[in-house]
Amino acid sequence: MNVKKHLKQLVCPCKDCQKRHEKCHGSCDQYKNWDAEQKKLKAEMWKERKSEHEADERKKTAVRNYIRRKQQR
Repeated sequence: MNVKKHLKQLVCPCKDCQKRHEKCHGSCDQYKNWDAEQKKLKAEMWKERKSEHEADERKKTAVRNYIRRKQQR
C-alpha cells in the first residue's frame, strides 16, 4: 500500500506533550518544524491536484470543441 506523504503525520506533536502550555506554538521548535513540514506537504499535494485538474479541464474543452465543430457541419 502506498501511503501519501501528507497522511503520514496528521497528528500534531502537541498531543500528549508534557511541556504544553498556553501559546506554546510560538516557542516550541518541535511544533515549528512539524508545521513547516505540513505546509510543504500541503503545497505539494495542491500542486499535484492542480495539474490533474488542469488536465481534466483541457480534456473537457477539447471534447466540447469537437462536439461543437461536429454540430456545425
